[in-house]
Order: sequence, then structure tokens, then C-alpha cells
Amino acid sequence: MLSKTTMRLARALLFVTALLFFALVGTGIWLMGYPAQAMTVFAETLSPDDAISPAAFRALSFAWLVMLGLGLLLLWHMGALFRAFAQGDTLAPTVLRHVAGAGWALIAIVLYRLLLRPIEGLTRALFPAPDAPDRMTISFSSQDVTMLLGGVLLLMLARVLLEASRAAEENRAFV
Repeated sequence: MLSKTTMRLARALLFVTALLFFALVGTGIWLMGYPAQAMTVFAETLSPDDAISPAAFRALSFAWLVMLGLGLLLLWHMGALFRAFAQGDTLAPTVLRHVAGAGWALIAIVLYRLLLRPIEGLTRALFPAPDAPDRMTISFSSQDVTMLLGGVLLLMLARVLLEASRAAEENRAFV
């Protein structure tokens, strides 16, 4: 059984996760519903060397929506975990599936980020902006490594907790 403090913390984290989930959904709706305004805001964050044409922005919007979907999947698994922890549930099979699901979502995000950089480069080459330099970027950052290790850690944690829950179930059967 979890302590009351841990359960309260889980409820607070569930609330934060829900806010982030709805903020991402709103971002996706805004990106697809108002592409001209989204491009204006996005263009202001770019340096002059990173200029992007409207056609490239529209094409990349769909690629960014996939990343948004992966983020929503991760938040959904985390929200389910926090909900279970807020109720004091720790070793149920559904909890373990959400731990593994969060791990797989993190790994998918890293792999998609690795694909997204060349996709952005190809899209910019196909739909060039005026005076924008041609370049292709493929990189693997320390953030990618950290997220990949976090995903693998969650997968391993799910397997270890599954074994622990099986052992606990066997112990209950003997008693």
C-alpha cells in the first residue's frame, strides 16, 4: 500500500499530465486549423538561415502531428500510471502494461526524432524558401540518448515488476 503522501503526489501529477495532454491536443488543433497563424508564430522562432516556405510548413505539419501523437501516447500512459498510483494500485497487470507502454512510447519518440530531422531536410529541399541554404541534418543528441535509456529503463522496470507481482501471487497462493 502506498503512503498518503505518495498518493497525493500521484494525484497532483495526474492533474499536470491531464493539463499537458489537453495543451498538446489544443496545439494539434491549432496547427491544423490555423496553418497561416501557426506558420507566422513558428517563423518568428527561426533564424534567417532556417527560413521555411509555406508549402514546406504544410508538409511538415503532418510530420509534427505524428510527434504530437507520440507525445499524447506517452502522456496517456503516464496519466494511467498516476491514476493507478493515486488509488494505491501498484502491481496490477494494467499498471505494468502502462509502465511498458510509456517505455515503448519514449523509444518511439527518440526513433521518430531521428527520422524527423532528415524528413525536415528533404522537405525543405523539395519546397525551398527564397534565400534559404540547402542542408541535411542527421544528429543524435544527449537528450536522445537520455530518452532512449529512460525508455529502456521503463521496459526493464516493467519486466522486473511483472516478476515481482508473479512472486507475490505465488506467495498468496501458498498462504
